[in-house]
Amino acid sequence: MVPALASAGAPVILTGIGLPDDRLHAPNEKLDLKQLWDGLKVFGRFYELLGESR
Repeated sequence: MVPALASAGAPVILTGIGLPDDRLHAPNEKLDLKQLWDGLKVFGRFYELLGESR
């Protein structure tokens, strides 16, 4: 889906809030809750700044 959006000219940003040792999609995958909440704050601020730039 993302390549199709990008090739159509849509701006695409891929990012995550996990850490390398979170074992993404493994049977013992994890995500620290502090990392989650901090990531939400970062993305919230990112979208505020993005909105101001338009």
